Amino acid sequence: MSNKMTQNKCIIGICSSNSPYDTSIFQNNENVFYTQISYEKLLELESLIDNSSKNITDMNILFIKNSLEDSKVEKIFRFICSSDCSNKTYNEYEFKNKIYRLIKKISNYKNVIFDLADHSMEYIIKDWDDSVMGNKCPIEIENFTISGPFNMIAKKEDLMKSKHISLKKIAELSKDDEININFNNMPSTKVFKIVDKRKVFKISEGNSEIFKFKTPEIFSQKDYNSDEDQNLLDKKLENQNKGKKNKNKNKNKNNNEDFETPKKKIKRLGAPYPNEVLEKKDIKYPVHCEFKYNKSIFVISSTHWCNINKVDFNVNEDSLRREYTNTFGQESQYEVDNILNLPNNEFKINSISKLVREVSSGRKQK
Repeated sequence: MSNKMTQNKCIIGICSSNSPYDTSIFQNNENVFYTQISYEKLLELESLIDNSSKNITDMNILFIKNSLEDSKVEKIFRFICSSDCSNKTYNEYEFKNKIYRLIKKISNYKNVIFDLADHSMEYIIKDWDDSVMGNKCPIEIENFTISGPFNMIAKKEDLMKSKHISLKKIAELSKDDEININFNNMPSTKVFKIVDKRKVFKISEGNSEIFKFKTPEIFSQKDYNSDEDQNLLDKKLENQNKGKKNKNKNKNKNNNEDFETPKKKIKRLGAPYPNEVLEKKDIKYPVHCEFKYNKSIFVISSTHWCNINKVDFNVNEDSLRREYTNTFGQESQYEVDNILNLPNNEFKINSISKLVREVSSGRKQK
């Protein structure tokens, strides 16, 4: 069996978890070879690159190694957003430095992309080690997170300029020069900021609402938006409840129950009562960007294509039909045609949005 690829794209999903937050995948076809490996398997690649181990029988690793050496093959190392990104072992200094050193080695091959999104973006960017990586990272992780609906805005020409096939695909699906997509983000979605505009190509931006609540002093914006403060917040809550247990006996029971456990507290903040909102702030932030690193490109995203809620642009139906059948097979054309032949109404718009979500995330909705 040959260990050489016939496809012109090799996409490597890096994830050890069985339940990633980002459920987007790529379908294998005549142009794309997609595989998923664990963080431990990824580190095996280093010994192959250094030629210190020639005894690896894992065909996935051999395919990846051979694709690195073929400059005509596009390589995308896709760090998948999952619980791995907060895994204690993977965040230990020695382990993470191994990841950084491997990224640096891989970045010196031609036609390489590192794909980071949301939690995996934070995993790689937040602890970026200049001494290991060789230069400063031109973006930083914000100290707040977002959740729920937001609108992404991009120019078609900027999406087309992107090196990433997913961003190009969205551009090809649009008839309009301006592309608007409504997403519904998961809680604690990470946000980044650009610190060196000379080195970063901003592809799209988004806008969301952040609320400031009329609640006890411990519920600051930082507390309820930051995962890092969760343990501290839980401890404060526990101490607060102990100290006020007797004082609150005569208070309304339902109001008091909202503060009994961290989970109930979070639920309350997720759907605040109108009289508790002190401030509603609209913010804008970059959603997708790219920057060069050695011979490679980092493609950054603060959201996932599986979170698309609704597309607000005129879809090129021929492109959608072509991309959908290329992704899911010729037999899926009947399904697409049934939707495209519907009368123009809200149901058709929602159905087309569903098709765009599926073709961009590589996964059919059950």
